[in-house]
Amino acid sequence: MRELGNNARLPNVRAAVLSTVIAGPGHGYDVGARMEDRFGGVVRSSHRHAHEHLRALEGQGLVEAVAPDAVREFAPSRSGRATGNVFRATRRGVEAWRDWLTGPLDETRATVDVLVRLRAVRPGDLATMRAILDAFETCVTCAAGHQPLLDADAALPDLLGADLTGAILDAQRAWIRDVRARLHDYEAQAG
Repeated sequence: MRELGNNARLPNVRAAVLSTVIAGPGHGYDVGARMEDRFGGVVRSSHRHAHEHLRALEGQGLVEAVAPDAVREFAPSRSGRATGNVFRATRRGVEAWRDWLTGPLDETRATVDVLVRLRAVRPGDLATMRAILDAFETCVTCAAGHQPLLDADAALPDLLGADLTGAILDAQRAWIRDVRARLHDYEAQAG
């Protein structure tokens, strides 16, 4: 989602804000609180910062601020305060969100990217979940292919680093298998 900036953390935060607005419009505080509920622990941002991200997304044409009565699906803020504008996604915002969901993962932060994207998917959209999982598996496979082969004479820190990297890659592969099985079971139960 190129339109969300190049900062290493910011794209996921803005994508989380945009995903929250796509799920339902709201005031800045409400969007921030819902984002924390949905993405808490994966995306590090406070509901207090949601408004600045909403304004940045608005500047990019991905969301728009409208009067509350202009939005049919708007539910009043959790805080009970109904002041100011309500933010809703634009068509361009939905397209950018969809491109981000199905686009390539950044190999340097693929684990966080995949977790944010899976939480951003609409419930029941198994095809998109599988596409995200496929992209993550590609990153894991590429990372495994880039691991140097070390011999027993290598320095201990290099050996320990290689051991840790191998354990992480093994855990990621196991997680991918587990998620694929869960998606299969979910689809079998739903169908």
